[in-house]
Amino acid sequence: MRKLKSALKWSAIALAGLIAAISLIALDRFSAARNAAPVIDGQIVAGIGLSAPLSIIRDKTAVPHIEAESEKDAAFGLGFAHAQDRLWQMELLRRVGSGRLAEMFGPPAVSFDRFFRTLGFSHLADDTYTDLPDDMRGILDAYAAGVNAFLETSEKPLPLEFQMLFHEPAPWKPQHSIIMVKMLGLGLSGNAFDEIARAKLARELSPERFNEFFDAEYENAPYLVSALSQVFANAPLEQTAAFFPDLGPIGASNNWVVSGAHTKSGKPLLANDPHLGMLAPSLWYLVHLNSPAGNVVGGTIPGIPAVLLGRNDRIVWGLTNTRPDTQDLYLERLNPENENEYETSEGYMPFETREEIIRVRLGADENFTVRATRHGPVLTPEAVPSAATAPEGHVLALAWPGLQPDDMTVMAGYRLTKAQNFEEFLDALREDYVTPMQSIVYGDVEGNIGFIAPAHVPLRGPAHTTKGLMPAEGWKAENDWTGLVPFEALPQLKNPPSGRIASANHKIVDDNYPYQLALDWDAPYRAIRIYDLLEEGNSFTAEDFAAMQMDNYSPFAARILPLLLKNLPEEAAARPEVQKLKAWDYVLDADRAEPLLYAAFLHELPRVTWADELGASFSSYTGPRANMLFSIFGENAPNAHWCNDITSSKTETCGDIAGRAMENALKALHETYGEAESWRWGEAHPVVNNHIPGGGMPLLKNWLTLETPSSGGMHTLNRGQYRGSGERPFANIHAAGFRAVYDLSDLDASLYMISTGQSGDPFSPFYSDQLQDWADGKTFRIETKKDLYGKEAIGTLRLTPAPAEG
Repeated sequence: MRKLKSALKWSAIALAGLIAAISLIALDRFSAARNAAPVIDGQIVAGIGLSAPLSIIRDKTAVPHIEAESEKDAAFGLGFAHAQDRLWQMELLRRVGSGRLAEMFGPPAVSFDRFFRTLGFSHLADDTYTDLPDDMRGILDAYAAGVNAFLETSEKPLPLEFQMLFHEPAPWKPQHSIIMVKMLGLGLSGNAFDEIARAKLARELSPERFNEFFDAEYENAPYLVSALSQVFANAPLEQTAAFFPDLGPIGASNNWVVSGAHTKSGKPLLANDPHLGMLAPSLWYLVHLNSPAGNVVGGTIPGIPAVLLGRNDRIVWGLTNTRPDTQDLYLERLNPENENEYETSEGYMPFETREEIIRVRLGADENFTVRATRHGPVLTPEAVPSAATAPEGHVLALAWPGLQPDDMTVMAGYRLTKAQNFEEFLDALREDYVTPMQSIVYGDVEGNIGFIAPAHVPLRGPAHTTKGLMPAEGWKAENDWTGLVPFEALPQLKNPPSGRIASANHKIVDDNYPYQLALDWDAPYRAIRIYDLLEEGNSFTAEDFAAMQMDNYSPFAARILPLLLKNLPEEAAARPEVQKLKAWDYVLDADRAEPLLYAAFLHELPRVTWADELGASFSSYTGPRANMLFSIFGENAPNAHWCNDITSSKTETCGDIAGRAMENALKALHETYGEAESWRWGEAHPVVNNHIPGGGMPLLKNWLTLETPSSGGMHTLNRGQYRGSGERPFANIHAAGFRAVYDLSDLDASLYMISTGQSGDPFSPFYSDQLQDWADGKTFRIETKKDLYGKEAIGTLRLTPAPAEG
């Protein structure tokens, strides 16, 4: 017993010592990170890659104004500033795209690495870099040199994330910026995985029920390019696919532009607010570049040497995601006699292969073979769990223009910033822009407005067996792509008679358009609201458009909720909470209770309406699909039979189902938020700017992840998407991380805002300084006149080249 007590005593001492040692190390690392703030004032000899002195002047909002004597030097300065403020973000994202996360995070990250190694972005980036013209390689080289100049000259400790992970970044390569562009394209082009979900659903439903679930269309949307019905009325190519609604919450954005006929100044105004996953720091970083080529101002993504959303001295542009059908999965049949071959229409062919080694921190390195068919890389179950749906003796291969060697999108983005008129704007996109397909609105100082949705969009022949809806048999020649939609045939406009152009991820072409652009158009209600508001006024200012971006009225709620409430049984309809909902004005303000009950009711409906029919596939379709709700609870209700619960012995009516959904919603809300008088939409719907990896660490997440109550919802212009499930079902996780309104009468009067702050350093006052202003709809200007932006500058850093040798 004495020996046992002694052993326990020394074990406790050893454990206490270990805890103390870990605590001391953590404190030391935190202490170092507190001093990681970059030098933003003074002079630094920046080393190789800079040809002449440049200045980085940070204004009072910490936006850097980079003054350089050439475009390459401006790219150098941008790389330096990005690394100063967002080094961890850049390190994380390049490692994701390169398939090298496990080198930092160990075994848990191996599955991510397998996927991106399978796609081969690093290899593609090497090939693209080699094929780029000298001027573009020069920009990438200069940017990389700027990033590395910061790494080499900084005497400050690395930021917090590096300290906690005991990690040091390797030098930046020009190819890393190309990888970043490909990642952006992949994130906005992921329709291939919808094909898997549809294939699974086809197993659960009869053909009749499957068509009912997808074929019920929305009301007529405000087609963006309705004039195309005349252009393509006699086109020889038959339309190859019907309109299919979305599979659930997807990427979203708003943009619109009006001519001077509708503005107070007589010059165009353009508004843009792209919606992506909310992160801390924001994905977006604001900047002003000045060189002999002029000024370029707007939103950048650290790691990419170009202003992606913004303006120069002559033109402005804004993007929304078209969500195109540019990806196809092919079911490839293996040779039963030789598993190293797959079947084609001309016989068996060997897989292309390459070997990959994943270095794993605190684990065994992993070797695996990547295979590819003539269609693209093979997605193994190890790399993509959903790929396990392929039947035995088959594999799935991914076809996507972003995996082709001619993807020069990185160059198109740079050349877009140099365009001076609409023709040059189109030329910048014509040859090199491959992916992701974006609906781009345009305006210029001459008063022109325009639109184009550029990308390499594959053509599928009339005999294609699945039309891109589900994986197709790769051994059938009729399933191969037959070419690309011609650039001149892509939806585009210049100076339409209405003087108004808008897009909000909705269907941008009418049914006479002969090509299949997308299958998953978003619901049209944000677009309807934009056009309604634009038609109400005729003397708009930039401030008016900024207010429109914060509009919380839901046209969808205004249409669907009365239909749903009409179906409620008397007992449910008499509830005081429901009576208040009946009087609601469909505005999803943060301080209101009604939006919370509306959201909860809407997200209970799928569970009680179609979960029984969908079975195991319900997890892919848990959201309140607008088309199905209207077809079930609408005036004519052709799909009202879906209200019957096929798992029960009795026959349920739509009133039964609506009542069940409402009671479930009320019960959940009372349990979670207490009495109805205390319900507030903003508290249930906080914007959550998630820090990676800090958002998953209990001791750090409340500090590193940035939250505040927010307004808006799924179908409001001030969009705030939520999952509708989990511990925080209504948390706003997908919104406008960047907002801008560009004024062509005075470009310096344009308005901007991002969702967190410019800095990625949680100890910096500029880590979260824009969070509340973003939620409140405030904006600020980015001046291009030095006497204005330099007046309240927080720092002026002068970078000089290394002295010439000898």
